[in-house]
Amino acid sequence: VTWSETSHVPTSFKNVRVIAFDVLGTVANYRKTLYQVWKQIVTPKHDVVLSGLDFDVFVQDWYGAYTEIKKENFAKKRPVSDDITLHESLVHILKRYYIKENLSESEIEQLCDAWRNIGVYDDASIGIRRLKNHTSQKYATIAISDTLSTRSMVELAQNNCLCWHGLFTAEMFASANS
Repeated sequence: VTWSETSHVPTSFKNVRVIAFDVLGTVANYRKTLYQVWKQIVTPKHDVVLSGLDFDVFVQDWYGAYTEIKKENFAKKRPVSDDITLHESLVHILKRYYIKENLSESEIEQLCDAWRNIGVYDDASIGIRRLKNHTSQKYATIAISDTLSTRSMVELAQNNCLCWHGLFTAEMFASANS
C-alpha cells in the first residue's frame, strides 16, 4: 500500500463514500513484525535448523492453521481468544515442522505476543488519515478482518494510530455464517 499525492480525487471516486481495508497484509505488516521477533529468538541460538527455516512459508502455515482453528471454534460455538488460538496454531505448526523442542515455552509465547504488537506498513496510518480528511471528499474508513477478533483489531488500531470509523471483525463474519 503506497499513498500517492494527487491534486484531485479521480472522477471514478465521485460517488465513493466508504473505503474498506482488509487489514492483514494490506495495512498490517505482520510478516515483518513476526520475522523481527523470530530473528531475536533464533540468532543467539546458532541453530542450523531454525536459521535455515523458510520463514515466509512458516508464517503462512501458521496463519493458515490459525484460521482453520478459528473456523472450527466458531463452528463449535466455542469462543476462544485470538491469543489462545495463536498459541494452539503455533504449537501445531512447530510440531509439524519437528522444531517444537528447539524453542522454549517463553519463546513460543514471545512469538505469540508479537501478534499483539503487529506493526503497519510505513505509510498506512498517514494514508488512512489523509483519506479521512481529504479536502474535497471525506471518506469513512472501515477495517476488515475475517480472522482477527474485535479486541485484536482495536489493539492494532491503538498501537499504530489507525483511526478507523468502523470495524468488521471475525465475530461478525462468524455470526453471519451461523
